[in-house]
Amino acid sequence: MNSGQTWSTPVKAIDAVSYSDFPVDRPWLAVDNSGNESDGTIYLTTKSIKEAPLPHKIWLTKSVDGGLTWSTIVRIDTPIQTSLIHNSMGVPAVDANGRLQIAYISYDLSQSVNARFILSTSTDQGQTFSQSQILNLSSNSGLGAADSLYQGSYSLSANPLLADNLILIFVDNRNGDPDIFESHRIISNWSTERRINDDTLSNGKGQDMCWGNFSTTGKYSCAWRD
Repeated sequence: MNSGQTWSTPVKAIDAVSYSDFPVDRPWLAVDNSGNESDGTIYLTTKSIKEAPLPHKIWLTKSVDGGLTWSTIVRIDTPIQTSLIHNSMGVPAVDANGRLQIAYISYDLSQSVNARFILSTSTDQGQTFSQSQILNLSSNSGLGAADSLYQGSYSLSANPLLADNLILIFVDNRNGDPDIFESHRIISNWSTERRINDDTLSNGKGQDMCWGNFSTTGKYSCAWRD
């Protein structure tokens, strides 16, 4: 409560060994600052560890008392599962109406021939979710094996001043080397994705490890490794 000058005793949010897939990888936090009834809720998303057998799962736990106690974890990649994706993570954001929004990648051939970005939305603090598609990923969107040092990543952000404005940025290899792309939603439809790094197209130089967020005044910024 003093801007990080001192810290409380650590509290266990997830007991990893209680679950067979050890759901402690890629832990991401989002805090509800909407000013609504759900204000102050802390959400934590995680995923199965890399070594766990497929299908990997995406999990959610929450705290309504400032992180002192945490709820039992629930799986959020259902009925649209991550399926054949090893490193799909759940990236959370809370919009101006207090809705929890979580983006993740699904590659389930029983549901779609394409890998897809999926948005899982909860209007009741993570008790129930509805799912919708953000966009299809092209067949060569993966980073491939040319350089194992490249890191695929993506980030979802919610505008604190405009409830239906979400921005997704992600790494994509469709042009032969990793680039940063974005897609945004202002009301209900997601825009066609566009490349946002401005180096020469297909020059063999990669951009990865992207992250972004809105300021309290509604300005969006993103960063990546170049």
